[in-house]
Amino acid sequence: MNKANSIAPHEEVNPHEPACMLNMTFDRIEVGVALGPDAARRSLNKLHRALQGISGITQILIANNVADGCCEPALNGYLTASLVAAANSLSEFAVDEIEGLADRAKRDARDQETDNV
Repeated sequence: MNKANSIAPHEEVNPHEPACMLNMTFDRIEVGVALGPDAARRSLNKLHRALQGISGITQILIANNVADGCCEPALNGYLTASLVAAANSLSEFAVDEIEGLADRAKRDARDQETDNV
C-alpha cells in the first residue's frame, strides 16, 4: 500500500508486456475494509444519481456535436460550457463521495481494532 496517499495499487500482470506505472489501477477502498450497510447504500444512491446526471449531460453534448457537424441548429457556446461545468461538478461530487466513504470505512476499521485491543 502506498502510505503517502493511502491508495492501494493493483496491476494486472502480462508477461509479454513490460511493467509500467501507467498500466496500474488504484483502488480507493482497500480489500478487507468493511463498509457499513447504511453508509454504503446512501453513498451508492448518491453516486448513481451523479452518474445518471453525467450520462444525461454527455448524451446532450454528443448529440450537440453531431448536430453541429451536420449543419443543424446546435446549442450556443455558453450552454455547452455550462453543461461541461455541470458534468465536472457532478464528477467531483462523486469522487468526494467515494473519498468520504473510504475514509469512514478506514476510520471504522481503525476504531474496531482499537476496541478489540
